[in-house]
Amino acid sequence: MVNNLSGSLIQDTYTRLLQVVDGIFYDGAGNPINLTSPTAQVEIDFGALPVASKEFTVLDVNANSASNITAAVAYEAPTDKDLDEVEMDALYIICGQAEAGSFKIFIEAIDGSYLADKFKINYLIT
Repeated sequence: MVNNLSGSLIQDTYTRLLQVVDGIFYDGAGNPINLTSPTAQVEIDFGALPVASKEFTVLDVNANSASNITAAVAYEAPTDKDLDEVEMDALYIICGQAEAGSFKIFIEAIDGSYLADKFKINYLIT
């Protein structure tokens, strides 16, 4: 999958990362990211059977082909799931392929474990 950075060299992928320094967001190249746009939230569902990764399509009228999307797992219990279950899963999230009204989110567990059920994802479109 194009969004999976496993096995990639850092020099080829660092601009796709997000870093926070003293409360200010920067991309991997050190360019500041304007996060003044309102954040949104979507609840995604991996389903009952655990999977290693999954790609989701998020519908949002604010997305277009020039959009930059940043996302993170919400520290909030999703439907029918306890917060402690969310705390146990560290997620690797990549957003992209934005077009008019939608974008893609690719998610896998950082430790390579399998994921199931629901998560709430906060995202920002700039």
